[in-house]
Amino acid sequence: IFSAIIAAAFHIVIGISLAYSAILIPQLEDPSSDIVVTKSQSSWIASIIVIMVPIGSLFAGVMMEFLGRLNTIKLAAVPCIIGWIAIAMADSFFWIMVGRVLTGFACAIGTSPAIVYITEVSRPDMRGSLISSGPTIASLGMVIAYAKGAYLNWRLVAW
Repeated sequence: IFSAIIAAAFHIVIGISLAYSAILIPQLEDPSSDIVVTKSQSSWIASIIVIMVPIGSLFAGVMMEFLGRLNTIKLAAVPCIIGWIAIAMADSFFWIMVGRVLTGFACAIGTSPAIVYITEVSRPDMRGSLISSGPTIASLGMVIAYAKGAYLNWRLVAW
């Protein structure tokens, strides 16, 4: 059970990544922001995660076959961490987008093998409950992001 919960924990990243645009965009659209974005750029910031997920999923399938499920989950942490660092240190719209592309890519690479891994390691009587924990954990990630965003600057939330 512990292994399955740890694997499903990657879903927190999905929740935080999806909710993050609700924190980031209002602060960037403020005229006093150090990076000011247009409405069009805001739209790209919010939607690029969803655009990257299908692309990342294609890579996840191939990576799972060659590297294994657990190694693919571990490897997904690399673009995720680099993406959040790029966002936190961004000095322009470009670097925010680089970070969002990497985190969106990592979301797909990490969550697809997590579901397969949970299926492989869990007992049959627990399998359904453990697999369905992903959306709940993603919701927890959203709550964490919104709670942090209520009190902190977008850069601090990215860290």
